[in-house]
Amino acid sequence: MKEVVVREELEKGVHLKSYSRSFQSMSWLEAEVSIPLVSKGSLIGMINLAIDVPMRFNSTRILNCSTCWQNQAAIAIEKREALRRSETV
Repeated sequence: MKEVVVREELEKGVHLKSYSRSFQSMSWLEAEVSIPLVSKGSLIGMINLAIDVPMRFNSTRILNCSTCWQNQAAIAIEKREALRRSETV
């Protein structure tokens, strides 16, 4: 999975078959949104967002915000990995 997934969208049946495993994981984690962190075409991590109070998400707004989080977190992880590699050399 290399795209943002909103559990509410999966519950509506959008792409449910291809994301059934993701949906199960999100349900177990109580995540409403899963944001993949991708660096150089590889999945390097995930951000899972959950809420304490029931509410409806605005999927478009979440997707717009998550792109920023996704890019910034991936850059931070890339920099940390580069620093760690340079320290071991």
